[in-house]
Amino acid sequence: MKLPFERFTIDALQEAVFLRTGIVDSTDLCGLFYCQQGQAVVSIDGKNLTISPGDVYIQLPSCYMYVVSTTPDLNGVAYKTTIEDALSMLSNTAFSNSILTIREHPLVSLDPQQRNLLEELLAAIDHRAAIFHTMPMAAHEQELLHTSLVELGKVLLGEIFFYFIRNQPPASRVVDGPALVFHTFLTSLFRHYKREREVSYYAREQNLSSRYFSSIVRRHSGRTAREWIVQQTISSMKQILLYSGKSIKEIAVEFNFPTQSFFGKYFKQYVGISPKEFRMQAKDDIQ
Repeated sequence: MKLPFERFTIDALQEAVFLRTGIVDSTDLCGLFYCQQGQAVVSIDGKNLTISPGDVYIQLPSCYMYVVSTTPDLNGVAYKTTIEDALSMLSNTAFSNSILTIREHPLVSLDPQQRNLLEELLAAIDHRAAIFHTMPMAAHEQELLHTSLVELGKVLLGEIFFYFIRNQPPASRVVDGPALVFHTFLTSLFRHYKREREVSYYAREQNLSSRYFSSIVRRHSGRTAREWIVQQTISSMKQILLYSGKSIKEIAVEFNFPTQSFFGKYFKQYVGISPKEFRMQAKDDIQ
C-alpha cells in the first residue's frame, strides 16, 4: 500500500537547471512547491515567475515548467501526485471551479499567519508519513493510517485553494477559447461525472459538436474528453470500493447505472477485473 501523494526533494528543481532542456514535465503528474528559503525562477507559457520564501506554486496536469534558475540555498516542501489521485481529491472539494484561476496564476504569496498554518499542516503530514513508512504495524493499522493521510491530503488541498482564492481573486483578463472550453469541461466533469459519462453531454453544455469539443480538449490537454471522463470515473469508483464499505449494488446506484451488471461491465472494461475482484484483490494485498 502506498500513499496517493509523495514528498520529493527540491533537488529535482535544481537539477532541472543543469539538464539539456531544463523542463519539468507534469503531463501525468501535478503537485505543489512551498518555498521556505532561496529563490527559483520558472517559465510557464513564456512568462517568468519568481518563487520566493512564503510563496506556494501549484503545478497542474498537462503543463510544462521550464526552470530558468535557482539559488544555491533554495529549500522548501514539495509534493507530487498522479492525475488520478488529484482528480479523486478534487472531486471531494468545493474548489474544483477555481482551477482556471490557478492555471492562469499558479503562484500565490502567503502572509505570516497563513505560512504558520500551512507549515503546521505540512508537518502533521510529514510526521504521519514517516510513521507509515518506517514503523512496523498490522495491516489494519496501516490501512487506518493510510486513510488518515489521504484525508489530510484533501485538507491540504482545500487549504491551498483557500489561500489562492483569498489572496488572488479571479483574473479579469480574457482567457482564450480553447483554454476556457477545457477548464469549463473539467469543472463540469468534477460535478457531474457520477451521472454523466457521455462526451456529448459536456459538448452540449458549451454548445459545441462532440467532435469539435473533443478535438479542443485533446489539443489543449493531450488527452481526449473520453479519457478524462473515464479516468475521473474509474478513480472515484476505486476509492469508493476500497474505503466506503458500500455494497457494489449501492455504488452502482450512486453512479447512476441501471443495474449492478452494467456497473460491473463498465468497471471491468477499463480495469480488467470486476468490482468484486478488485475489492478482494485489494484486501489480499493488505493482508
